[in-house]
Amino acid sequence: QVDLFFLAGVNQLLFHGTCFSPKDAPWPGWFFYASIHVDWRNAFWRDVPVLTRYVARCQSVLQAGEHANDVLVYWPIHDLWMNPKGLTIPLTVHQHDWMEKQPVGDLARFLSGRGFAFDFISDRLLRDLAVREGLIQAPGGTYRAVVVPACTYMPDETLQQLVRFLEAGATVVFEEKLPDDVPGLSHLEDRRARFGQLRARIPPRMVLPRQQVESALVEKGVLRESMAELGLRFVRRKVGNDYWYFIANHTEKPVDNWVPIAAPCGGATLFDPMNGQSGTLAFRQRNDSAEIYLQLDPGCSVFVRAEPLPRSGVPWPYFRQAGDGVPLTGTWSIEFIDGGPAIPSSYRSEQLSSWTDAPDEKAQAFAGTARYTLEFSCPAIAAEDWLLDLGDVRESARVRLNGEDLGTLVALPFRIRLGKALHEGTNRLEIEVTNLSANRIRDLDLRKVDWKIMKDINIVTVNYQPFDASRWPIEKSGLLGPVRLIPLRQVAP
Repeated sequence: QVDLFFLAGVNQLLFHGTCFSPKDAPWPGWFFYASIHVDWRNAFWRDVPVLTRYVARCQSVLQAGEHANDVLVYWPIHDLWMNPKGLTIPLTVHQHDWMEKQPVGDLARFLSGRGFAFDFISDRLLRDLAVREGLIQAPGGTYRAVVVPACTYMPDETLQQLVRFLEAGATVVFEEKLPDDVPGLSHLEDRRARFGQLRARIPPRMVLPRQQVESALVEKGVLRESMAELGLRFVRRKVGNDYWYFIANHTEKPVDNWVPIAAPCGGATLFDPMNGQSGTLAFRQRNDSAEIYLQLDPGCSVFVRAEPLPRSGVPWPYFRQAGDGVPLTGTWSIEFIDGGPAIPSSYRSEQLSSWTDAPDEKAQAFAGTARYTLEFSCPAIAAEDWLLDLGDVRESARVRLNGEDLGTLVALPFRIRLGKALHEGTNRLEIEVTNLSANRIRDLDLRKVDWKIMKDINIVTVNYQPFDASRWPIEKSGLLGPVRLIPLRQVAP
C-alpha cells in the first residue's frame, strides 16, 4: 500500500489519526475517528520501525532533485462539471468514476501501461507555464509534451494557451479529436467565436488516434520505459546528472532478466530500501539503449540509480535456486510473548497453522507476538547460500538463527538469505510473528464492551456506516508456512 502511494507521486506519508491517548485508558485507547491508530497499543507497533525506515529511505530519494516526467496530461474537468446529471459530482475516495470512467482515465492507463511518465495538469496550472526551446517550463521542471484526451468542453483561455505552446515549438497532441465547445453560458457567443478561431490554428497532424499518440511522443524525444511491458511500475526522478528509478513488481511473476532503462546512462547501482543494502548492477548497451540485469520478486521494490559513467563498487550479487526446497520438519514450540487481552498458554505442534486454532481458546482473541522455535539439521546438499522461505506469514516476522538476528520481514515475499548463520549439524531457528489487532477488536464487540467512547463521529466503517467488528470472521494469525530451505547458487547474468 505504501508503494502504491509512491507510484502515484506521493513523496511524504503521515500517520493521520495518531492521536494522544492516556496511558491508563483501557485497550485500545481513545479513538476519535475511523483512521489508522499507530501507537504502542497496536500489535504491529513492535515492527513499525522496519516500515518507517523503509518509508524514510524511499522518501529521501523521492523528495530529492526534480521529477523526470516528460508528459503533461490535461484533465478536462469541465466535461465532468457539464454533465447533465448534476453539477455536484464529488471527487470521492470510495467512488472513482470521476476519473476511471472518463477518457482521461483511459488515456492515463494507456500511457502508464506503455511506459510513459506523466503528470496531470489543470486549466489553472496551464496558465503559469511557458515554452523555451521547445520544452514546456513548469515550476518543478520541464516537460516535452502535452497530451489532451478526447473531450467535449474546454475554456477558450486553455485552448489559447495550448495554441501558444504549439506556435512556440512545443508538442501538443490531441487524442482522437479537438474539443467541441466552451463550458458555461457567460458571454457564450463571444467565447465560442474565439474558440472557433483558435481551433482553426491547430494543425490537423496534431490530432491523432490513441495508437499514434505513442509514436508521436517517441518522435519528440519523450522517454518510454519498456520495463512496463514486464509489468513493472516505476517513478523516475533526476538528481544532478543521475536518474533515479523507484521500481516495483506488483505482478505475480518474478523478474529475472535484462531490463531496459530509457534514461541515458553508462552504469547503474541498486539500492534496497527495505534493508539499506546496495551494489552495482550488471549493465550493458544494446540496440542504442541501456539495460540492467534485475532480479525482483513479486511484492518487492528497489531503487536504481542510472549514472552517466560506470561506478566502481561492490557488485550486486545474483542468486538462483540450485535445487528443490527442503521442508523444515519437526516439532515447533509456540510461546506467546507479548500482547493481549491475555497471554495464551504455550503449545507444541508438528504442523503449522493459525494460532487461532491453538488448544487455548484465549488465542482466538489474542493480538501480539508469538515465538516459534524449531531445531533442525542442515541439509546435506551443496549450496553457496540458503534462502529461508517462511511461506504464509500473518503478518510480520523477526528471524533469528543460532542466536543471530537476520532481519524483520513486514511484507511479501517472506524470504531471507541465511548466509553464514546456517552451519552444519543442529541449528536453532526462532521466528517471532506479530499479527493484526483485528481479532482483539472483534472480541471486544462480541463481548459488547463499550470501547467507542468518543461521541463525535465515533468509529465507523470505511463507508461511514456503524462499526461492528462482531460480524468479522477470525483473522488467521501467526506462522502458517510451509517453511522451507531453498539452496542457492551465485550466478553471473
